Amino acid sequence: MTESVSMMSALDGTMDDMSRPDRSAARRQGAVVGRAAQLDELAAVLDEVATDGSRLVLIGGEAGSGKTTLLEAFAARLGAGRGAAGSAQLVQGQCVALGGEGLPYAPIVGALRGLLATYGRDQVLEWAGPSRAALGVLLPGLVPGAEPGESVRLQLFEAVARLLEHAGSRRPLVLVVEDIHWADESTRHLLRFLARALTDAAVLVVATYRTDELTRRHPLRPFLAEIGRLPRTVRIDVEGLDRDEVGELLCGLLGRDPSPAVVSLVHRRSEGIPYFVEELARSAARGCVEMPDTLRDALIVRIQAMSDQAQDVVALASVGGQRIDHELLQAVAELPDAQLEAGLREAVDAAVLRTDEDGYVFRHALLREVVHEDLLPGQHARLHGRFAAVLEARPDLVGPEVAALEIAHHYSASHQSDKAFRWSVTAATSRSAAYYETLKMYERALDLWDQVDDPESIAGPRANVLERAAQVAWDAGEHERALALIHRALEETGPEPSVELARRMMVKSKVLGALMRLGAVESAEEAVAAMPASIGLREKAQVLNQLSTVLMLVGQHARAVETAEAVIEAAVAAGSVKLEANGYLSRGSALVGLGREQEGLADLVRGGELAAGDTRTIVRYYVNYSDALHLAGRYDDAAEQALAGIEVARSIGLERSLGSMLAGNAAEPLIARGEWDRAARMIARALELDPPLQHRAHLRMLRAWLLVWQGRLDDADALLAEFRSLIQPVQPAPQYASGAIRVDAEHALAVGDAVRAWDDLQNFLDRVEIYYAPLVFPLLALSAAAARRLDAIDDGTRGARIGALLDSVRPTLLRPQWEPLIRAELSDTTEEWRVAYRHALGRNVPAYLAPYAGLRLAHHLGGPGDRAEVRSVLAESIERSEALGAALVTDRLSTLARQHGLTAEPRPDGPALAELTPRELEVLRLVAEGRTNGEIGTTLFISTKTASVHVSNILAKLGVSGRGEAAAIAHRQGLVGV
Repeated sequence: MTESVSMMSALDGTMDDMSRPDRSAARRQGAVVGRAAQLDELAAVLDEVATDGSRLVLIGGEAGSGKTTLLEAFAARLGAGRGAAGSAQLVQGQCVALGGEGLPYAPIVGALRGLLATYGRDQVLEWAGPSRAALGVLLPGLVPGAEPGESVRLQLFEAVARLLEHAGSRRPLVLVVEDIHWADESTRHLLRFLARALTDAAVLVVATYRTDELTRRHPLRPFLAEIGRLPRTVRIDVEGLDRDEVGELLCGLLGRDPSPAVVSLVHRRSEGIPYFVEELARSAARGCVEMPDTLRDALIVRIQAMSDQAQDVVALASVGGQRIDHELLQAVAELPDAQLEAGLREAVDAAVLRTDEDGYVFRHALLREVVHEDLLPGQHARLHGRFAAVLEARPDLVGPEVAALEIAHHYSASHQSDKAFRWSVTAATSRSAAYYETLKMYERALDLWDQVDDPESIAGPRANVLERAAQVAWDAGEHERALALIHRALEETGPEPSVELARRMMVKSKVLGALMRLGAVESAEEAVAAMPASIGLREKAQVLNQLSTVLMLVGQHARAVETAEAVIEAAVAAGSVKLEANGYLSRGSALVGLGREQEGLADLVRGGELAAGDTRTIVRYYVNYSDALHLAGRYDDAAEQALAGIEVARSIGLERSLGSMLAGNAAEPLIARGEWDRAARMIARALELDPPLQHRAHLRMLRAWLLVWQGRLDDADALLAEFRSLIQPVQPAPQYASGAIRVDAEHALAVGDAVRAWDDLQNFLDRVEIYYAPLVFPLLALSAAAARRLDAIDDGTRGARIGALLDSVRPTLLRPQWEPLIRAELSDTTEEWRVAYRHALGRNVPAYLAPYAGLRLAHHLGGPGDRAEVRSVLAESIERSEALGAALVTDRLSTLARQHGLTAEPRPDGPALAELTPRELEVLRLVAEGRTNGEIGTTLFISTKTASVHVSNILAKLGVSGRGEAAAIAHRQGLVGV
């Protein structure tokens, strides 16, 4: 049979079958053909959810491949099957395409309504907890909406997560979000948050998307790439049916077995897409003579089979979207009710539309797309214009929360620039937690600016619109876009002093600081210089507070203190308790940076008292106060305050967002106390929640530090690659640079690369004054260790430089913890290491210093009279390092113990050096000290070439790829000192 055969002859005798009343039942029986494996996988994942916590399932497939049918079959199992499916509950949401962008949070609104229908308003509000007001942004009738502000979006995310968790605690909950290729940016961010935040909750989130929609620049692509890497994400592909499965589906549709030739023909043309198989059968039932070439052709045939009146009604409905309320369709139709209802009846009978409680839904999204894309240009503009006009007069037809957005969309689609501009501005300035879509409205208004007569009469000066857009981008976390927009605003701002110029320079400073780039201080200084004499006290305090904050962050602590005092003075005069609190917080942190910890801590406590009741300021207080306590060496108090801050974030509905910022501040003192496993879990959990850039950097560097001390040097090296760019002479963010310098230097020393460690530390030593005074001492300890190794090679004076610096720096509260260790590194004598070791065993000293000092002391205890002492030192140090999980030190202590004959044979998992000759061991020892081949040759009185041959043989015997790995093995096995 050739493909030119008519559908009439190929499916002869099937038309009557296709038009019988029980045809739909037959179709449903065959609808899940070829999907048994996917259904079983969904059921298995749901069982995992019930026992092991949340999962996100991404179901991808071409349009018409049966994603919705698969979910309908899965939903039919819920409450009726075995396992978790037998007790599971279902809520659903549908993404709604609105021109180029999705309707904000549309699927989440659908899911919330499902929970409300099941559990009622009071239960839902109780579950939402302190974040409940944010739900009013999506459902204004549920609860009065939260006041607009940068925290409302985060509270909304927390509220939705809490609702899903509580509902899932009753029975496993399945949340289905269909067609996320149409999702708005805010919905994608919320789904990303849920995927990271739900963890132990018995919640299965299932999201579907069309693979054929994903162009190279489609915004869903990076979302899928990121979310797909999460360990709790499962991908399910819905592929085309094979030939036998097409035959099975046709049998279910037709009510009898089709001939093999028909099966082959339909399989070839449909490419196994179930919806196309169904449409081909429908085409034949309607008397189509030739088989359509594509699915869209088949759908066009179905539409064209209806009367002109029905086609007009369907075309009008397509302009409203995938679903449209009857009342809205009636308002835009401009038809007598009888004609409208006749057209709708015909469309429903033709299976183009289906009805729901109060409106109409296209049977398949492709149907709606085909109809809408088939509109003539003039018809397209006219119909969209009609919708806009009706909604402008009757916004209640779609609801106040989305009316402005929809009106703006329809006027834009109808090419009425003036009205599209006006409504875009209206939509942008309405209260909303959908910051990304608000930003798009601002950007659309800016795009239309030159096409509108007198835009300033509607929106005000363009510089103001650009500034507001930049602020929305900041609230959305889109810092790069915020920076670009504020630059454009500044280009349109005059150079003379003004409140506007000061405010915009302040925004620029804030964004640059968040991006950890140079220029934050200079921008804040320009903001101060731009303040006119007439500026209000509140505005003055805001500008000065930004300058004080960035001065503190870049290490200009004395100026930060002075500026913060001006903030406090202006805030008190203005009657702003919030700004007064921020002034104390800035001054307190800067005083700690100067080494005046007690004064700084008192200021921070005062700032916390004033901050009560203001979300962002109270969280800032806990971040700054817990950090200051850690820098003062009060590790128990620091951990307690950071954890208390997380509880406060929970109490205001921001546990998983702002609370994640405090995780690093809790983990750091836990590390000092020796609770490494707990700290590691806290770091991992906080990173899952995708905290802001600076806090993420802090957490990742803490993880790298742990990896170094755990002996996982290759993993640490890969992680440190993210942060080595921070190690540079000019520092826009010294507090983060100090972390990068410290961890990379420790890694370098661990692998025997003292040169790299010293190069890192030079960036600190050359500008000690910009770093927090308490942080100087851990960095001086590392500098002394690097100097000790390098001075032994070239008789340098690095150690003398460190000693002089130690004598000159301010005596902070941390100095007594670290000074004995620094002195021991510099003198490298047995007695100094004895003093350092005994001191490290004392209270309130970082737990990892004792086993390290014990290792260094044991290296010096080699005499006949030292045996009892070395046994004691090694035993206690090994016990402490093993308790910490500090394998880097444990391995070296164990090797040293074996050399003293104090332990059994080497650990079976450690790399053996037994295959190396005595000469190769000498060469390896020098490699571990960072010597070049030439230096090795000079030291051992051999040629450079011979040294090179030895090094090559060593690398081959140890099975490593480079000198760094060989040096790491030498250090771990105790071949050289540390």
